[in-house]
Amino acid sequence: MTENWAAVPFSAAFRGKPRGLQIPQIAASKVRPSGRWPVVGQGAGQIEGYTDDRSLLFPVELLPVILYGPHTRRVKLVTDPFVAGPNVRFIWPTAGYDTDFAYYMALAVDVPSRGYNDHFTMFKQQTFPRPPLLEQQAIAGVLRAIRQATEATEQVIAAARVLRRTVSNVLLDGMWDQRGHGETVASGNLPERRAVELGSVANISTGTTPSTARPDYHLGKTPFVRTAEIANNIITRAQAWVSDLAIADYRLKVYQPGTVFLAMYGQGKTRGQVALLGIEATTSQNTAAIVPGPDLDSRYLWLYLLSRYQSLRSDGMQGHISHLNLGFVQRLVVPLPSLAKQRDIASILTAVDRKIAAEEHRRGALGALFARLLDDLMSARLRVQPS
Repeated sequence: MTENWAAVPFSAAFRGKPRGLQIPQIAASKVRPSGRWPVVGQGAGQIEGYTDDRSLLFPVELLPVILYGPHTRRVKLVTDPFVAGPNVRFIWPTAGYDTDFAYYMALAVDVPSRGYNDHFTMFKQQTFPRPPLLEQQAIAGVLRAIRQATEATEQVIAAARVLRRTVSNVLLDGMWDQRGHGETVASGNLPERRAVELGSVANISTGTTPSTARPDYHLGKTPFVRTAEIANNIITRAQAWVSDLAIADYRLKVYQPGTVFLAMYGQGKTRGQVALLGIEATTSQNTAAIVPGPDLDSRYLWLYLLSRYQSLRSDGMQGHISHLNLGFVQRLVVPLPSLAKQRDIASILTAVDRKIAAEEHRRGALGALFARLLDDLMSARLRVQPS
């Protein structure tokens, strides 16, 4: 601690609930997804659910309160009426502490994890800084501003994701009839409300995996994309390569940027995922390589297949078969508006996706800044002068 910062034990920094007072806590089985009163416990989110049981309300005269999760080590500050989740501990700052500063001070404590054991005893064994009150308030103001910026960013992300789903439904699903099928027709000069089998407007093939017994097959410069690398993204690099010799011996096709890769096999969530190729590359026999024809925009197709991930996984499973096959991919029905409209749809959805990505990057940067400042300010490595 610095010259004018005292280091005090838990008992000098915090106090527990008044002796003899029973504070109700809701059982986990009683928490509902909706209701009048929010439930705040030791889970990841600030609010874990809701209840309509007024009798479980935390005493309003004891607000604000700091909650400590003995199993999760999470710390939360609650200022509005709420119902406490199971097993949380209640603490309040002692006289001479700013409430917000006390919350951030508790948040900065690094108690080592002991699994699902009770960590509150270890938390109470820590020492806590006690800067002058005006400096506490200045520190809390800095950290609060970052938290508010993070919350605003999260709201933008949530709103953008809702917009993304809405726009996707309108632009993609809106081309289908009320039964959700559309009219399946062959490719050609057709009206706007039409749907075609993918195989009629794209060339679909699979790759091949060169033998691993020949090291010289895998010492080349042509990227080889495996199904595990197909993760609903744009592929700009690969983790493996093949040589010109392997390409010649196996007659491997090198696919051009704009090809859509669809994973037909794969563990976990890999099967059914799609990626847009952004480089020249080849791939394995477990991947369907879809080369759009002149009536089909590759980015539109990629975005459409992304929106159909769950149905690809479920509709492609037949009997005991746990993978997709080339025939299934060729028979996929795809709505096919004019090429200009396809490109407009792709442009709109891409713009929303870029906004989401930018805001998620901003959230990550704010989170890193908060963590760094929390550590520096609470250790007095960085000082804030009261205004």
